[in-house]
Amino acid sequence: METSASITCADGTRIHFRKFGLRNSRACLLIIHGLGEHSGRYHHLVEELEKLKLQIWIPDLRGHGRSTGIRGHVPRFMTYLQDLEEFIAMALPPESRKSPLFVLGHSMGGLVAAHLACRLKARIRGLALSSPMFNMVSDLPLALRLLFGLMSALRPSRTISNTLDPWCLSHDSQQVEAYIADPLVHDRISFRWLSECLKANAVACELAPSFKIPLLLQLAGDDKIVNPHPSRRLFQKVASTDKTMLIYPGYYHEIFNETPDRRRIAVQDLSAWIANRI
Repeated sequence: METSASITCADGTRIHFRKFGLRNSRACLLIIHGLGEHSGRYHHLVEELEKLKLQIWIPDLRGHGRSTGIRGHVPRFMTYLQDLEEFIAMALPPESRKSPLFVLGHSMGGLVAAHLACRLKARIRGLALSSPMFNMVSDLPLALRLLFGLMSALRPSRTISNTLDPWCLSHDSQQVEAYIADPLVHDRISFRWLSECLKANAVACELAPSFKIPLLLQLAGDDKIVNPHPSRRLFQKVASTDKTMLIYPGYYHEIFNETPDRRRIAVQDLSAWIANRI
């Protein structure tokens, strides 16, 4: 069963979200989507995960989907975390706080989810990351990073194209065509967003040695959007004794939107990992 609603954050930003599942769930799952997309792109994943009797929540990050805010812009990376903390406090019912809470983050949402898990570590049972964005801008040349820093100060909300090639998201042409035709998908990023993500990447590396929450890392073996190697290096630094890294040879960036035979494997792996930790 799906319902949708919104909350209003302290600064007036409206965060739209979708909720799936029944109240008498075994656990809760918060899904954090990637750059430029939104909560409506996760229906087939939700259909599989609902079999675990999960209550699933997917908010549209500010500047994405049906949430308000400048497309692809965030004043500070911390703002995403504050929005999600407000969302958890306001949207999740009191009885859900007694249930195990899992967080799944995809791509940029993986970077956000990792930071959120560090802030709410006592509340979170496990963190799953698919093709996390631990390097999308950190590999840029120094001169370009300095330019972005300057533009972030002078024109923080000015947006440019993210230059993402939709045909590198999945081998499934129907999924790619749906992405291209989706009016809620956008290709914008602001100079401030770029600058803030650079800082967030650096902080994530610093936090990894103290991260002890159960972790599942699912990486696309042929990811042309996000280089998976920094995620592998970060995984080695994570202090958790319960950590699993799965690499899917030949997969493109959106492992849960790959061709049916491929995505079935990735979804089954995620489902089994959560089920074993409820």
